Amino acid sequence: MLLIDDLLLLPVQTLWKIFEGVKGEVDKELYPDEVQCKEKLLALQMALETGHITEEDYEAEEEEIMERLRFLRAYRKEEAGDA
Repeated sequence: MLLIDDLLLLPVQTLWKIFEGVKGEVDKELYPDEVQCKEKLLALQMALETGHITEEDYEAEEEEIMERLRFLRAYRKEEAGDA
């Protein structure tokens, strides 16, 4: 009986693994990791120091990146709680 159950559930299990893989890739695309945010902050700081952007532009972009970073941390914490 277990062999028949395994054979019947195989397509469902395979689809589930595919969906988990797709979700993982979408999460990577939509929610970049903290390292990428920190790299953007570093590049932004360098642009300010070299005079490529103004202080106002720096502050606006920095706030966007920091907001994204706070969102990512909250999202990761929520995902860890659900798992």
